[in-house]
Amino acid sequence: MNNPLPKNDTNILVIGAGVSGLTTAICLREAGFNVVIVARNQAFSLTSPVSFAVLGFFNYS
Repeated sequence: MNNPLPKNDTNILVIGAGVSGLTTAICLREAGFNVVIVARNQAFSLTSPVSFAVLGFFNYS
């Protein structure tokens, strides 16, 4: 990414690591929010390999 993330001190909890949860988390993170994803299982067992690869690409930590 060429642009720095916007600053925002709001913490958001996303419950679930399926396609919807990961997409939501990525969009919120790109908007500058602090995001934590909580899921019953690890993300790679809840979503397709392609979706999980996208999550790895957007790992901001």
